[in-house]
Amino acid sequence: MKVKAILDPQFIPMALLCREMREATEKDGQDIVIGIERNKGYISAYRTRVYPDGVGKDELNFEFIERMVKALLWVRGGYKIIIAGSELIGNKIKDAYAKGGLRDFDNGFMSRVYERPFEVVVTTLDKAPVTSESASPVGRHLDGVFFVQRVHIAGGRAAADLTVDTAYIGGEDHRRVVLRSGLAAAVGGVQLHEEVDALQHVVLP
Repeated sequence: MKVKAILDPQFIPMALLCREMREATEKDGQDIVIGIERNKGYISAYRTRVYPDGVGKDELNFEFIERMVKALLWVRGGYKIIIAGSELIGNKIKDAYAKGGLRDFDNGFMSRVYERPFEVVVTTLDKAPVTSESASPVGRHLDGVFFVQRVHIAGGRAAADLTVDTAYIGGEDHRRVVLRSGLAAAVGGVQLHEEVDALQHVVLP
């Protein structure tokens, strides 16, 4: 990296690690697909490449995929992680997201948000998930008050910085909308791309 981060000299942008992994595994790597499933069966799938299992790069593979999984989980949201293409990596991810594991917090948080048990499924590449999504209109049909809660996750080395905005919307039916990281969305004509320190109440027009 040409410019070092003064406050965190060990920080490396995830984009650089993705490029390095892609170049290193272009010829001799193996494909792996990460799927994140959420409500209504919607799935966000991401295909990448890692080193082959059992060639001395297993821990590096896990660290790379684990960071990608966490990023996709918090950007997209979901209660199920699907790993296709490597049973070894998939089982490590399953252990990390188990109760008491490395990502126990993520497990509990997403379980509460989606009100479903959190799970990790490991499968073969021929059964890899494919993206299945649908756009949903937000705004111009809601009454009441909502507040925006911003959660900022500061990544360290080999980690991405994520910001997740969640809009809690009042009215006759209490609705909760998880906004994508970095998305300049609008609810009832109110732009939600500005900084929110903690909780901010806004009256919808």
